[in-house]
Amino acid sequence: MTSEAFAMLCEQNSFPEIGNGQLIQYLTEPRDSCTPLQPGQTRKQSGQPRGGGVETEYVMERDSRGDYHASLALEFPNSAHAAEVEQRVRTCLQTLAPYLSGPDGHKLEIKLLNQEQLNRLPPNLRPEIRPIDVVRYGRANYQAYPNDITCPEILHEVMHLFGLNDEYYENEHLYCRPVMEDSLMVSETAFTESVIPTQIRCDCTGITCRSIMNSGNQRLIDAYTAQDIPTLKQACEWSERVVTSLSAPTFVANGPRGWNVQRDRVMPSASAPYYEIRRGTSACRCKATDRYCLEYRRGDLQRSRAVHQVKAFCPFGAPLLERKFVSATTPAGVDAQGIYSFPIPQGRNRSLLHPNQFRLVIGGNCPNASPNYRTCSNFANTLPNPSCETPMACYDPRYYLGTSH
Repeated sequence: MTSEAFAMLCEQNSFPEIGNGQLIQYLTEPRDSCTPLQPGQTRKQSGQPRGGGVETEYVMERDSRGDYHASLALEFPNSAHAAEVEQRVRTCLQTLAPYLSGPDGHKLEIKLLNQEQLNRLPPNLRPEIRPIDVVRYGRANYQAYPNDITCPEILHEVMHLFGLNDEYYENEHLYCRPVMEDSLMVSETAFTESVIPTQIRCDCTGITCRSIMNSGNQRLIDAYTAQDIPTLKQACEWSERVVTSLSAPTFVANGPRGWNVQRDRVMPSASAPYYEIRRGTSACRCKATDRYCLEYRRGDLQRSRAVHQVKAFCPFGAPLLERKFVSATTPAGVDAQGIYSFPIPQGRNRSLLHPNQFRLVIGGNCPNASPNYRTCSNFANTLPNPSCETPMACYDPRYYLGTSH
């Protein structure tokens, strides 16, 4: 309906040609789909995939407080676990809603529409129904969820449906992609647990865990429970040997594109004292055109040697019992039942979405919605070429993601 026709009907106080749903839509939908939503407004947002991403279509509503509510229509075809996985998705999105906020403090709630809710929407507001396969096993993607998909994995895959692309290093065939480190679209579990208070519980009744945690040797305990130093497998050759004493990790440059890393791990052993120290050495070298590898090298050489980083998972020889979001964490320790419990250290971020990611979701396919993110994510799946043509600014999270650090 045109604005002229609507004005004429208002003068006549008559709306014979439209139903209530269409009238509500006209009253609440912005006339320009790229005009920022005002409180009380609703619109359907859709967009073509960028950088090898996913075509998007969802309903965005803004409430009287200025917060946002995004609705998707997902369908889980019949399978033995379809209903269970669908309920897990709904519960997960509800649990994470308080941690989805923008740079201005406004919240984003993501909801799944059921068939009744979908039918109540005016036709022009109804999003396309997307089928999600439930599979027995395998890696999750935006079209298929394994039976045991976790909440952080659910959010990562759901955010693809809002236009966010992957930001992790996948393989050397995608090294035009500007890779980030601290983001939901890089390492969803580690990032989610750095934002939401999380407690891990491990079975420490085994001989290795018991022997180390009761040793009274704090240096040994720290090494056993410390986060492993990651290795860029594509660029590094790895070797390991058993040693008798612990040493601090070292990071040494080896030419303009190479570097060596040495680190110790405490691993289970079949004989007393039921653990052994393995010293690993990585000899790494980047290709001249691999920007991510060169940036990774720079980060490795700047690492702090002294900081003790707690594992984000149970130590070797102590099987996982539970990882759980909690309102408040408790200090690390082993209880009388032999349960080793520890909190995941909280990071600098207080939202699961970085500012530019949030802006993209809110703005949809509008060119002025998060232009930096749009520019950089266009290279998310670009195959390598001599120059890659990826703007250098895209390798800076302050430009790409809008972070303050």
